[in-house]
Amino acid sequence: MSSYRTLNTVKNLSIGSGTQILSLLLSFVTRTVFVVTLGNEYLSINGLFTNILTLLSFTELGIGAAIIYSLYKPLALGDKVQVGKLINLFAIAYRYIATTILILGLFVIPFLNVIISDVPNVKESIILLYVLFLLNTVCSYIYGYKKSLLIADQKNYIVITIHTILNVLLVGIQVAILYLTHNFILFLVAFIIITLANNILTTAYVNKKYAWISEYEHLKLQAEERKPIFANIKNIVIYKLGSVILNGSSSIIISGMIKTTLVGICSNYSMIINAITTIINQGVAGICASIGNYNVTASKEDNENVFRQLSLLSFWIIGSVSIGMSCLLTPFVDLWLGNEFLLDDSVVVILVLGFYVLMINSIPSSYRTAMGLFKEARLAPLYAAIINVSLGIVGAELWGLSGVFVATVMARLFTYCIIDPYYIYKKGFDKSPTTYYVRFFFWMILLTIAYSCSKIVIHWTNLTGFVGLVFDAVISISFFNIIFWTVYCKNKDLRLVIHRIKRNLLHK
Repeated sequence: MSSYRTLNTVKNLSIGSGTQILSLLLSFVTRTVFVVTLGNEYLSINGLFTNILTLLSFTELGIGAAIIYSLYKPLALGDKVQVGKLINLFAIAYRYIATTILILGLFVIPFLNVIISDVPNVKESIILLYVLFLLNTVCSYIYGYKKSLLIADQKNYIVITIHTILNVLLVGIQVAILYLTHNFILFLVAFIIITLANNILTTAYVNKKYAWISEYEHLKLQAEERKPIFANIKNIVIYKLGSVILNGSSSIIISGMIKTTLVGICSNYSMIINAITTIINQGVAGICASIGNYNVTASKEDNENVFRQLSLLSFWIIGSVSIGMSCLLTPFVDLWLGNEFLLDDSVVVILVLGFYVLMINSIPSSYRTAMGLFKEARLAPLYAAIINVSLGIVGAELWGLSGVFVATVMARLFTYCIIDPYYIYKKGFDKSPTTYYVRFFFWMILLTIAYSCSKIVIHWTNLTGFVGLVFDAVISISFFNIIFWTVYCKNKDLRLVIHRIKRNLLHK
């Protein structure tokens, strides 16, 4: 990739990761005050409704990814007319999306008593709380379409920065509300206002920095121009509909079949895992934009070389984080909230394994998207959703909480992690994906060894409190990195990608 593309990738990764770490710290502040002032009953409602609205957001799926993909080429070529036409299409689409989510969300209200098996003890109306969650989701699509221009132009770090500044403001307001009033409704209203402000400020920034867009955003795509975009949208909708069901169904299964309050306990762990996932995804989003830009001109051999480098870098980062989380989550939550909020160790390991399986496929998934391979893999998430829901229901009945999360791991492992690499190698690189699968299996072996060694030492020392937390972190991350560097210290791909990052980070 060129120096400009690599620099933007580094900016997206470093700024995205840094701001998300700040957001994670702020989330801990909010969650701590939330638990102290409102308790686990409200926490469970918060987690459950968030997942329900995630399912309803399927109406957007495909629009954003397809239009961002369509923006890569005209932005690279400086075709302002085509960019304006695409932004116009995005604006129309988001208006329909917001309306559709509102209507579908209102239709869910009569079924809330089925979804919530044991109604939490809260003083507010469950329906009112749900409607406020719904309004926040709808508001996220109002004036939100222009941020796609920044993402496609490799400037996702600007979107992240605006979001983080407003998130700091939101946390301050919400903490004040919780301490002074203990009012969950005001807490949610503040969320809605900041969501709207985020989109409005991002749009204002785009209008200023891309002033020329006002000359062209009224233009409309011709029928022949819309056809390939709508084809991509259709394929991505099918693809991501399954993803939404996969991501949002576990909490509903837990609430309906086990216990609603468990959703709140799980959400403490999920908050940490999701925050770390977002940190990594911020970098991946920037990498994806660079891949899309690079893919326009680079050869298949060059694309594969960069893919191998990024995949190995991904394993190094995600493997370190996964081993660390598997050893640290339980003692951290114990230190943070107390042992009444702890999950069984086996459940924690399965949750972290789910994180690893999801994130290790982020580079293959980004490449498939950047290559425009939407049709080929469109059914993979539907297969994953079917596996997850069916195994999740059976697992909840037989093994409880562990069974629900094992189903999610199996669903991802036997769909995404097989299908995405297959198509980028077959269609993108004109090669067999066998070498990737071998690497993937080998990485799992390295992870198992690192985790086993770490747990043996941690169990033997048995340190507790903050000192124990620091010790566990050093041991777990050190073991993985010792094993990783022993195996890969002379690897050409790792040396190249580190050299590329150091050159651009230090020189620029």
